[in-house]
Amino acid sequence: MTPVDRFPTSGLEEDARARELIGSALAETLVVEAAAGTGKTTELVNRIVAVLRSGLARVDQIVAVTFTHKAAGELKVRLRQRLDEARQEAGGGERAHLENAIQHIEEASIGTIHSFCTQILRERPVEAGVDPAFEDLAEAEQRRLYFKVFRGWLERALDEPRPGLHNVLTRLAWTGTGKPADELRFAGWKLIGWRDFRGPWRRDPFDRDAEVDRLVALVTELAKGSERCERRSDELYRALAPARELVTWVARAGPRLDYDTLEALLIKLLRDLNRDKRKGRGPFGNGISREEVLKSREALLRQLASFQDQANADLAAQLQADMQDLIDAYEDRKRSTGKLDFMDLLIKARDLLRDNREVRSFLLKRFTRIFVDEFQDTDPLQIEILLLLAGSDEETKDWRQTVLAPGKLFVVGDPKQSIYRFRRADVGLYQEVRDRLLAGGARLLHLSRSFRAPAPIQECINAAFSGLMQLSLIHI
Repeated sequence: MTPVDRFPTSGLEEDARARELIGSALAETLVVEAAAGTGKTTELVNRIVAVLRSGLARVDQIVAVTFTHKAAGELKVRLRQRLDEARQEAGGGERAHLENAIQHIEEASIGTIHSFCTQILRERPVEAGVDPAFEDLAEAEQRRLYFKVFRGWLERALDEPRPGLHNVLTRLAWTGTGKPADELRFAGWKLIGWRDFRGPWRRDPFDRDAEVDRLVALVTELAKGSERCERRSDELYRALAPARELVTWVARAGPRLDYDTLEALLIKLLRDLNRDKRKGRGPFGNGISREEVLKSREALLRQLASFQDQANADLAAQLQADMQDLIDAYEDRKRSTGKLDFMDLLIKARDLLRDNREVRSFLLKRFTRIFVDEFQDTDPLQIEILLLLAGSDEETKDWRQTVLAPGKLFVVGDPKQSIYRFRRADVGLYQEVRDRLLAGGARLLHLSRSFRAPAPIQECINAAFSGLMQLSLIHI
């Protein structure tokens, strides 16, 4: 397909220069940013072929990481096709290198990061501390196992004094949209997915009870002010009904009402008041203006929102501490089955690379070229594994201090396509890693020529979104 040539000459020249460097600057670490449709995966394949043609690496020394099994299969097919095309064009030593690569292409480590970690652990099970015959735990099976563990854990936990658990169940009973146990189970599932960070979460100073007392007083003041309204059909009076209901509830409950419940009621009040922000019009009531009531409501909403943020952060830290034994129970049950889930594969491979000098030295020599597609979708553990493996020595344990071997790492990605935060990908982390790579001598290239969208669509998108896309000023 021929791309549409409706770009400034400088843009076309920059794009052409970037593609030329991908295939020729083989001794440099390259970071390539490219929008959808610019052929970034094609250029990754071209880079691999260039490395193999030059004899700088054998195909069994190649690691190519993609995001899905489907993408890995497609990458391997495209690499085989491109190798065959390059072989027909090459001669002498280059042809011999390419023919060897074609014959041994199945020895290339092309796949997802999880399949690559599985490969390492199967080769070094003793050093990694895993069962040599371990099986991968599929996500559906992992969920079933976790659900069983959660049920047993919840039955035990409810009989124990756990402030965070009591608070969150109270909160969910008043403000949740589903069953409290189901929402708590989901929270535990998220913690399972971040169990590589087991340290206690930070708790900032927060006098929850004093804040509750202060806010209840403000709600009471607003409720009393609304009672002075002359017309019960007034839109503002009706919009403030949740405040009056809370005051009535607190008065009726008296000392039986604990602070967890009051916290939940205040957060529910914030939601209810935001649902109906009608102002009404005309005079409001005897001795109080509509403007005064509106200002009081807005001030209360701001303070309730601030309280919710502080309470959420405090509750999250409490709940994380209360659920540590849930993580332990899940780990114990999983270990008894002899299976590893996706997080295990990453954690144990990372630990092996970071902590075992002999294994890391061997792998650094074995894998001499690392290619990463969709780099914006990598999570913290994956980045740590890849950068430790791309380093120039086996001593450094902190990936942020790793000195990369020149030309060993090649990554392609598009920060604007970083949409997998629910899978721990983070565009902020992408930017940090990119900047560290550049500070360490890597070169940043941009591909801007689209092979997918016609010029009018490109021009429309660039005009509409250029002001919003702050991560990169490069147009597609």
